[in-house]
Amino acid sequence: VSGLSNEHQAALDVQIAMSAYCRVVEKRIVDQVSQLCYHWFITRCALVLDSKLSSAFTSAILFEWMREPFDQQQKRENLKKIIDAMERALIMGQNA
Repeated sequence: VSGLSNEHQAALDVQIAMSAYCRVVEKRIVDQVSQLCYHWFITRCALVLDSKLSSAFTSAILFEWMREPFDQQQKRENLKKIIDAMERALIMGQNA
């Protein structure tokens, strides 16, 4: 038998129950806030903006805006060539 009085044990039980309840409420609030953010930012803002942009400009213009700059394309291609050359050299070195 523990040395706690009935009142003390009852208070601890209430504290445990309240703590568990608060964790559940916290989880619900986080879920609700994230759902509200998704609803307002995605469905109300991003999708509306997307539809307005899509109807205001041709696909060719939108594609041109989204395309990465030529210099960046060149750097990417050069890096791919360097990586391929190094991989081939590594394989040749391992087979030697």
